Amino acid sequence: MKLSKKKLLFEVFTQLFFLILAFVGIFFIRNEFVVSFGVILLLVLNFLIKYYAKEWLLFTLGTIIGFFVEIGLSGIYKMQYWDQGSFFGIPLWLPLAWGYGFFFIRRIGNLIVKD
Repeated sequence: MKLSKKKLLFEVFTQLFFLILAFVGIFFIRNEFVVSFGVILLLVLNFLIKYYAKEWLLFTLGTIIGFFVEIGLSGIYKMQYWDQGSFFGIPLWLPLAWGYGFFFIRRIGNLIVKD
């Protein structure tokens, strides 16, 4: 089966739209909890539009891995500093962004490698 460019572009632009909305919130709304709520809301909307089996599990795994990577690496090598890091020194939305990235990469990857 040939990869449908239209389907791939639709998925990429849909995900990029949600990511752009999240980044606009991060840069223009300086309240960490509002941004975190916005990321969760965008994630739920994304899942309501299209949901594949076990994506919540993939999101949860990405969030947990992101949490440990951010906490672990910030303890070892302080390359970045968060002024408003209320979640063990990192912003609350950061592990959520990792989880979002996990399922975003899976969706795009599945479209590319599908036979």
